[in-house]
Amino acid sequence: MSSYSSQLEHLIEDLGGCGLLQKLLCTIIHTSSTVTVWSMLAMSFIGYDSDFTCHTLDVKLTTLSTLNLSELSTHRLCSVGQNTTCSSYIFSNSMDTVVSEWNLVCDRQWTVAFITSIQMVGVLLGSIIAGQMADSIGRKPTMLTGFTTMVVFNFVGYFMQSWQTYSVVRFFIGIGVGICFTVQFPLMIEFVPPLWRPLVVCIPAEPLICILYAVVAWWLHDWKRIHLLKTLIGTFFLMILW
Repeated sequence: MSSYSSQLEHLIEDLGGCGLLQKLLCTIIHTSSTVTVWSMLAMSFIGYDSDFTCHTLDVKLTTLSTLNLSELSTHRLCSVGQNTTCSSYIFSNSMDTVVSEWNLVCDRQWTVAFITSIQMVGVLLGSIIAGQMADSIGRKPTMLTGFTTMVVFNFVGYFMQSWQTYSVVRFFIGIGVGICFTVQFPLMIEFVPPLWRPLVVCIPAEPLICILYAVVAWWLHDWKRIHLLKTLIGTFFLMILW
């Protein structure tokens, strides 16, 4: 007696093989991964340090006699010794990132790596739970769950007022990314004949989307606008996936 998987493969072949439904499904999933890939790569631009100079230098009175301000360069200046520190900064106007939004330089420089790590913890958690979800409720509901999570929290990220709350947002975005990355390929290949599966998987959609993200980041120059753009694109694909 043939197995269930082989029966399913024969059924797909009898229904027409790789027909219009399969081609539409693969096209939608590959193009909708724009939101997934951009969310994964977001911190490469959103956390970029666009260069800064020290605007306000706090100097204790005991150091005034030994500090020659005329010879001091303020470019990327964080402190001069233990008693002289920079308290405010001027960032380059070339782009707006979370670094310039919340002054994540000098003693806060570690924060960008921390936010990225929090997102990757979310990706790990999403990847772990996606397998169980897909077997329990199906590939498509799981894909919709992850995609909705990304869209909602990309929209929420636009309104964040501190890097602490933004870290929480990136954690949930990471969960959505992990879920979508785990189920998107099984969702496609389960509906196409075995002969077409290598081709479906090998379509270089994600590298092209990575290149597109670089172009979009250069065009918008604003981390909040990128969040809004991902929300709009994600909402469009959510309506199609539903």
